[in-house]
Amino acid sequence: MQGGPAAEVVMTYRIPARKALSFCKSMRSFGSTAGSSYITLAEPVLQHTVEIKRSKFIASAAPVDDEGAALAFLSQVQKSNASHNCWAFKIGDHARCSDDGEPGGTAGRPMLSALTSSGLDHIMVVVTRYFGGIKLGTGGLVRAYGKVTTECLKDARTITIKPKVSVQLRVPFDVLGVLYPLLQVYNVEKVQERFDGNGDAGVCMDLLVELDKLENLERDVGVNSKGRASFIHLVDMKMIASTSNNHKLSLCRTSQVCRSCNQGWNI
Repeated sequence: MQGGPAAEVVMTYRIPARKALSFCKSMRSFGSTAGSSYITLAEPVLQHTVEIKRSKFIASAAPVDDEGAALAFLSQVQKSNASHNCWAFKIGDHARCSDDGEPGGTAGRPMLSALTSSGLDHIMVVVTRYFGGIKLGTGGLVRAYGKVTTECLKDARTITIKPKVSVQLRVPFDVLGVLYPLLQVYNVEKVQERFDGNGDAGVCMDLLVELDKLENLERDVGVNSKGRASFIHLVDMKMIASTSNNHKLSLCRTSQVCRSCNQGWNI
């Protein structure tokens, strides 16, 4: 990994709070994962090699945002002197694969099947084969391409991507004691809290809320505050990555940055 410029937002949508959930549902209907959580690779996995009957199968995989990024990764890792450069990617409901000259259905499809079985999403896998002089047959090819893809992804470090929405919440002082525990229940991240002198004196909070919890949070805030606490507006939607060390990553298409330690790198 190489150090790179930090970038916070992978995708930003300027949308009213009341329309956030319907917006992301409509995005999913077009095959987007903008409103859905998914697990992907934390970083590329390069050159996992399996040798079968003198043929070398070399698998590389990377997280990708779209088909263009997947094909760009193919261009980076494919070898012009190899017998075949087969590939498969899955991005939400959109998936493609290629046998690159191997008998039909013996390379790309088993790779895509292994990728789907892994439970990962937004992934591109390329398997480069150097023919060793011994034919494997269709069954042998299916097993070989499926095996190297599975092994490539098996021990890779992964992250969970969750869409979070940035909101502002205005709360009178005498309601704070009721709402603080509620924010903990919904795992809300408080970014900033400041004095608010408008109307009933209180505070204005900048919060990050998991998108699939937003509707219920708004409901419970209204009920528990008896309508006195209010969401002012909803601004940016960000894709937040949760890692095993509890750091959080805000992702963009070409770089990642750890929000806890401000470490960034290109992928």
